[in-house]
Amino acid sequence: MRAEAVNVAKYLVGLSLKMRRTQLVIEQAGRRLPVNCEYVIGTKLHYAIMTHKEQILKLCPTMDSHKSFNGLNAIQDSCQLVMGLISLGAMNRVIPLRMQYPDPNDPAAKKPKAVEILPMEHMQVAPTGMYIFQVEVGKMKTQLWLIFCVGLAFFFLLFRVWPDWLRQAVWYLSWYALVFLVATAIIRAIVWFLVFHVGVDFWIFPNYFIDSDNIMDSFWPILSLEKREDMFDIRMLVVRIVSACAIAYGVQEFLQDPENIESVMSGSTELWDEMYTWGHHKFMGTVDPNQQIEVKKSARQIYAEAFMDDENPMFRTNTHFANFADEDAVREAQAKWEEDQKLTAEERARRAFEEALEDEEEPLANDDRVDEESREQEPQEDAEDLLDKLTGNIDDDGEPEAADPEERIVQDGEEALEETKQPKRGGAKASVKGELSKEVADKDPMQDPARKQRRENERAEKRAG
Repeated sequence: MRAEAVNVAKYLVGLSLKMRRTQLVIEQAGRRLPVNCEYVIGTKLHYAIMTHKEQILKLCPTMDSHKSFNGLNAIQDSCQLVMGLISLGAMNRVIPLRMQYPDPNDPAAKKPKAVEILPMEHMQVAPTGMYIFQVEVGKMKTQLWLIFCVGLAFFFLLFRVWPDWLRQAVWYLSWYALVFLVATAIIRAIVWFLVFHVGVDFWIFPNYFIDSDNIMDSFWPILSLEKREDMFDIRMLVVRIVSACAIAYGVQEFLQDPENIESVMSGSTELWDEMYTWGHHKFMGTVDPNQQIEVKKSARQIYAEAFMDDENPMFRTNTHFANFADEDAVREAQAKWEEDQKLTAEERARRAFEEALEDEEEPLANDDRVDEESREQEPQEDAEDLLDKLTGNIDDDGEPEAADPEERIVQDGEEALEETKQPKRGGAKASVKGELSKEVADKDPMQDPARKQRRENERAEKRAG
């Protein structure tokens, strides 16, 4: 009968029952160890047994003779069959882990993440409950799933070699699936908030964020409507009324200006286009024409790329000669660089020091040459300035002449005194100074520089005596 029970259990497993994954906690050597397993709900198990009763009865003739199952026409007959499978070790009944779910009526206990086997002294089969199969299923199905998963992984790893039509199809599927998921999450929240003011909880896809192995559990049921416990609470009633008034006022103010709607529509359209375009270019591996900058390469840039420096010594080139625009100059510089590489470190340092000295001496020589030229031009410019002052021919950019004759005499005298303090630079300049001193002495004898010098000498002799 053990073999018949195992055959029946394998047959039930092969019916593609809706199994749920969880962890079975078992005791081994005084320790609790979690083991991955799958369980089935009692109602679905009994429904499958009663639906396929003829095939099941053919698999267990001995069990049926010892304990009549009455053709498995009633739910009690199905429970009796399951109890026989449990007693023969082909199945077991499990309950939520009591340490994690002390309250059996806890909503989380309906889909527990950890279960334990019900002790045999409390073992009984009911139309409800959770059951596991303790038979080895053929490994062929597991191996096929493993091969499929590995192939799917390699398929996505080879994304770069996909044809364009496949990339386009996957891009559209991914994009609109993402839009659907995000839009659903936003819409269901807005709808719940609006209906919340009535005092009920209305959800679209109430299990949208549920933690389940089956993705379809998130989309079933489609709608749910429940009465809130605080529906008639005074404080919550006031909160709902104030919130509804605020929403109505905000919507009214927003709709008064048609530009608000246009700005929202244009902004959303622009955001949609930018996200779609950016994602499309990233997914397809193309470049956005608006961001692509075409640069015309010069000869220098071409040579720089030709001698690009690479970290790998096997492929290393250099960019020392990227600033040369012709091949002859590049070859000459290449030969010089190879010659420098043959030198020792000390010789290279000495050569670099000499080149640095030459670079420093060159600007100094240029500065000395400029100073000599300026010194040669300075006497000539001073003489021209004095002649212009004597003749009264002053350029536009020169100093304006004094309006009063007396002020002009004083000004000319001061300038002449400044000239006498400076060293003589030439005969032409000395003659000009003599003429200027004579003119100043004729106009005002007290301003004669020679007479002033004699007076100062006499005063110095008196003080010394």
